[in-house]
Amino acid sequence: MMIRKSTISDLEAIAKLYDKIHMAEENGLQTIGWVRNVYPTRKTAEDSIRRGDMFVLEDGGILGSAIINQIQVDAYEGAGWEYETDKVCVLHTLVIDPGAAGKGYGRSFVEFYEQWALEHGLPEFRLDTNARNMVARAMYKKLGYTQIGIVPTVFNGIEDVDLVLLEKNLDHGGKEREMTLYDGRPENVADRLPREVRTYDFLDSLHIPYQRTDHERADNMEACNEIDAVLGVIICKNLFLCNRQKTKYYLLMMPGDKKFKTKELSQQINSARLSFAEPDAMLKYLDIEPGAVSIMGLMNDRDRVVQLLIDEDVLRDEYIGCHPCVCTSSLKIRTEDVIKKFLPATDHEYMTVHLVGED
Repeated sequence: MMIRKSTISDLEAIAKLYDKIHMAEENGLQTIGWVRNVYPTRKTAEDSIRRGDMFVLEDGGILGSAIINQIQVDAYEGAGWEYETDKVCVLHTLVIDPGAAGKGYGRSFVEFYEQWALEHGLPEFRLDTNARNMVARAMYKKLGYTQIGIVPTVFNGIEDVDLVLLEKNLDHGGKEREMTLYDGRPENVADRLPREVRTYDFLDSLHIPYQRTDHERADNMEACNEIDAVLGVIICKNLFLCNRQKTKYYLLMMPGDKKFKTKELSQQINSARLSFAEPDAMLKYLDIEPGAVSIMGLMNDRDRVVQLLIDEDVLRDEYIGCHPCVCTSSLKIRTEDVIKKFLPATDHEYMTVHLVGED
C-alpha cells in the first residue's frame, strides 16, 4: 500500500471512485450525505489535482483519495475550536472504494494526513463529516478526534447538511518541548507517527541500542545544531539525490558542517548532473517527507532502488545522529551498529566517498 500525491493521470480513477460512492449511497449501502452531480464531482478531483492537494491510496490500483490543504470551509468560522492557531491542516473528501471497506484504508489515510501535516509544521488537525455518516464519526472518535459541534449549513452545494466539526491537536498550545535524552523508544507511542514507530520497531528487532530526544520540527541544519548538544553528536547531513534521467537514486550521508559540491561527488560515482530528487520519489522509496531524510528510511526501500553513499568522515565517528524518519525526534546510534547490523538487515550496501567541500 502507498499513499502519494496524485497526478492528472489519476483523474479517471478518482472520478470512478466518486461514482462508486454515489452508487452505494443511492442503493442504500452507505450513508455519507453526498449527492451525485453536486459533490464530489469529477471537477472536484480535477481542481484539487491542479492545485496540488489531492492524494491517492494505491494497493493494486487506486482504492482511495482525499484532499489535504489549509482551506477551511465557511462553517469552520466561529465554531469554537479549542486551539486557535493558523497552523491548521484540513482533511477533505476522504473516499475509500466501497469494495475495499473494512480493510483499514480509511484509518491509514487519516494517519498519513496527520503525518503529512506534522511534517509541514501544522499540528492542528481539523476535518468534518455529515452527521448522518456514523461510520466516519466512529472512526474519527477512535482516532482521537474531538467533536467541536454540529453546524447546520449548505455544504458544497448540498442543502440542509448537519456538519460535524472535529479537531485534534498534537502541539497542545504551541509550547516548546524540553529536550531530554532518553534511552530507547518512547513509553507511549499513541501520538507518534506510524513511520516513526516502525523505525523503533525495526531497531528494537535488531537489538540495536539507541538514545533519543524529542524536539520541535527540525528541517534544516540550523535547527539540528541545537539538537547536537543534547545528543552529544553532530547530526549527519542527509541528501536525497538522483541523476538527470531519474533512473538512479542516491542517499548521501556527510558531516553536517561540510559543504556539498555536486561536481565533487559526480566524479566519484560516475553520475553526471546530479540533482536533488523530487519529494514524491523520497516518499515512494524511503517513506520520508522533506526535512526528515535519514538513513533509517532505507528499511522502507525493499527493492534496493537507493544507493547509500557515506562520506569517510562520517565513518570515523563513533556515533551517528539521524532522524527516525520524522523531523520531530532524533537518534544517537553507534556507527558500528548502523554499518554491521542495520544496513545488512535492510539488504543495502554502502559506497565510501571522499568529500572535501571547501571553496
